[in-house]
Amino acid sequence: MIAKNKERIYIVLLILLSLLILFCSPLHPFSRRFPDTDSSAFLLIGQSMWRGIFPYTDIFDHKGPLLYVINWLGMSMGFTGVWIIELVFMLVSTWLCYRCARRFFSEAASFWGTFAVFLASVSWYQGGNLTGVWSLPFFFGALYCLTGYFDNNFELSRVQILISGICLGGVLMIRPNMIGIWFGMCTMIFFHTILIRKFQTCLRCTIFFILGIVISVAPFLIWLGMKGALVDFYFCYIKANFLYIDNNALSDRIFAIAHQLKFPIVMLVAIILLILLFRQKWELKNPWCILVIALSISFGVSVIMAALSGYIFGHYYMALVPCLILPISWIIEKGIINLKLKQFLIFIIIIYVLNSPLRVGIDTIRATMFENTQLNTLAQIVVDNNPQGEPILSVGNSQIYLKTGFAPASYYPYFVRGTSHPTIVEDYISEIARNKPLLIIQTYFDLPIELRNYLNENYLVICQYEDAFVYRLI
Repeated sequence: MIAKNKERIYIVLLILLSLLILFCSPLHPFSRRFPDTDSSAFLLIGQSMWRGIFPYTDIFDHKGPLLYVINWLGMSMGFTGVWIIELVFMLVSTWLCYRCARRFFSEAASFWGTFAVFLASVSWYQGGNLTGVWSLPFFFGALYCLTGYFDNNFELSRVQILISGICLGGVLMIRPNMIGIWFGMCTMIFFHTILIRKFQTCLRCTIFFILGIVISVAPFLIWLGMKGALVDFYFCYIKANFLYIDNNALSDRIFAIAHQLKFPIVMLVAIILLILLFRQKWELKNPWCILVIALSISFGVSVIMAALSGYIFGHYYMALVPCLILPISWIIEKGIINLKLKQFLIFIIIIYVLNSPLRVGIDTIRATMFENTQLNTLAQIVVDNNPQGEPILSVGNSQIYLKTGFAPASYYPYFVRGTSHPTIVEDYISEIARNKPLLIIQTYFDLPIELRNYLNENYLVICQYEDAFVYRLI
């Protein structure tokens, strides 16, 4: 009874942690701040879908369809609707994370491990409504199922395999370079079943895993096909993402890999995994040994794939989160709880190792108390200069559309590094020339020379506010 009561307390505390993290979001019901660049793009597409505008064919973005469906459903209630869905996702994620750790560790170690990992990930949350946050329940759903292999005499049920595949399909329909946990776990399970001569298990796992992916992905492809959007989907989600990756050199990717190690929890987990790898005696029948190797592969692949584009965005590192829980829970159980220095060392880990937990309070205060005065003023300027409510164009991000209610005047509603490939730039300029939007708002300045020249030749700056320019058609 005491153990059950303690576990209930842990669950309540994890619910409170989820709420604290979600109050860092500018989408929460009491927020005065406006969502940031990426979130605004997704919200715009979700809002546009309610107006009959279809992603990929009518409006450009290079993420997966599940992300837009979530924002479409949420925007039926406005920003708060998206926030409520995100809260549900976060609650499910923390619960599954805790259950993953409980397969191998005590209630205390599992709770503190989950608490530590999610607290550390606040630095990667970045306002929420981003691909990594929406992927969290899929990460931990798959991790919980796949770790059953190491907890059940190297066997997995059909349901566990199927759910793992469904979860992978979900992530593939959000952003495909977040599959590190599946790469490491599934690769290790596949080869291990062959090495221990469990060929039927290997075949069953493969078949049901692929079936799970198909169950998850097929409805989206059918939906896109029925809308005649498969070709546009390929351009936006496949081709444009390869163009996005091609924008940067190998040195940028190496720097992006190194940048991840500046986060103390990433360095800590790397050290723990190295210790575990070198202290383990290689035995095919030792589940913990095989699991450590699988986690190490998952961690390494996740680090590489998070740096694949060469850009340094904190929310990319959310893909590392499922690789952190078991190493962190292990060090808490073996290095803290068993040494009976629990209170002091947990405090040190939270304050020093775990990436500035005070950020929770800072981000919450920023989201709740402070408005984006530049955006508010800029939106008013745009409204005053567009009395007929004609479509406008933002060379920067999608915030201005949501703030003013004006529709984008181009297939490309924003222009940033992800859309600066010459193929897209040429198409972008052609669309501006064809649609001739009355107003263009520039908040992004690393423009290709062709686009800059076109703006200077065809538009007049009528207002500059801080670092933003408002152009009017000549």
